[in-house]
Amino acid sequence: MKKVSIIIPAYKPNPVLLKKLQDYLKENINSKTTEVLLIDGRNGLANAYNNGIKQSKGDIIITIHSDCLPLEKDSLNKMIKPFQEDSSVVMTYPWILD
Repeated sequence: MKKVSIIIPAYKPNPVLLKKLQDYLKENINSKTTEVLLIDGRNGLANAYNNGIKQSKGDIIITIHSDCLPLEKDSLNKMIKPFQEDSSVVMTYPWILD
């Protein structure tokens, strides 16, 4: 199973939304295969993502803003599943259209 890194840049994050995001992640990720990196975003969003990617240990990298919540309970799993099933997948998006 591939390891997943979730990168969350934060600069003055809304504490209520950040708590909800943390709760969501606790309920919806496998802590044995997933790391969550909260990155200081004071030097810009792109720099925060680049720093997070450099620090990450995952095979799959997911980025989430600290002020956003995934819309569906299983949206992270929908993004990860194609990577697990097909080695040619290089990018996914959480909204899967059937």
